[in-house]
Amino acid sequence: MFKSNNHHLQPLLISNINDLSERHLKRLRNSWAYIFYIEFFRRLKEEPCAVLFADHPSRPNVPANWLITIGA
Repeated sequence: MFKSNNHHLQPLLISNINDLSERHLKRLRNSWAYIFYIEFFRRLKEEPCAVLFADHPSRPNVPANWLITIGA
């Protein structure tokens, strides 16, 4: 059963990112991982992949945007 993945859009209440210094935060935002997340991962549309999931409730599946980024 297809469920859109929106968990990554909500910030964590308790996170190590909140404790980073300004220098480290700037370094994180300039890293390839952060840019990949902003420019690629968040823009992926999962709805076209809905046909790959079962119509009835079944075992938990990995979100489509995770599968696509692993193959990218």
